Amino acid sequence: MAQDGTTSDYPLPPPSMGPEAERLNTQHVLLSRTFGGLYRAPLDVSKPQCVLDVGCGTGIWSVDFAKQYPNIQVYGFDINESPDWANAPANCHFRAASLEDAETWEQLGHKFDFIFSRLIVPSVKNWPLLMRRYWDSLEPGGFMETHDLQLPFKSLDGTTSEQSKFMQFWEHLLEAMPKVGLDPGAMDRLPIELRGLGFAKVEQEEFRMLSGPWSDDAKEQELGRLGAANFKTVSRHSSPLLVKALGWSEERRVDFVAGVEREIDECWFKTFLPLKITIAQKPERDSAV
Repeated sequence: MAQDGTTSDYPLPPPSMGPEAERLNTQHVLLSRTFGGLYRAPLDVSKPQCVLDVGCGTGIWSVDFAKQYPNIQVYGFDINESPDWANAPANCHFRAASLEDAETWEQLGHKFDFIFSRLIVPSVKNWPLLMRRYWDSLEPGGFMETHDLQLPFKSLDGTTSEQSKFMQFWEHLLEAMPKVGLDPGAMDRLPIELRGLGFAKVEQEEFRMLSGPWSDDAKEQELGRLGAANFKTVSRHSSPLLVKALGWSEERRVDFVAGVEREIDECWFKTFLPLKITIAQKPERDSAV
């Protein structure tokens, strides 16, 4: 980790880049439809309050939340500034900052009623420390909620990684991430860490992000199409990590990703990425030790 807490090994391009910004905004639509809305915590949105979006990317979640609840002040930060931030409503505020930099949290200026994050596993090298900062930054009674991936990919039709290059790719990525300090299994341990901090009502839900439009259900077909496009781009953009962490040649990387994309395009197998939503509440009375 750099001295300022940034994650230089983040395996995807910054949201300021056009293709990645477009992917993130499309992914927002995919996730919102998959989860049935912007959030799942039992918030009382009728009351004025403050919300923090950690690792906000293009800011599309923050903007949608701020538009939906104009009585709530929404704050978001990301390691890279995005041009999309300029289009935010008056109750939505952004700044460039690292989620793992202590100064970021010291300069927030106030506490929050809701802290939200989404798909930050590729960014975080110290989950216990980050969750402590969530605790310290929440008002008593406030909620935290994170939506994140749980590798590896799984199969709905009995497909194995020996058959599927797509599943092999994500197993290789699973191997590569710890070599640069990332924790692909963080969601499994998160409830224990949250309870250890003093959080109450810790709950997890699991969802599926489909990698293709094979379902007979119209909604799942559309989600599968969005998922397939998303995973093609993610596979391409994250594959340099396999060169850096596992010593792959550039030729091997390019050839392997081409096979992954062909498999996705031709919908060979029924695979999906498990996604976990974790929700926890800070008790009204501070019970941390």
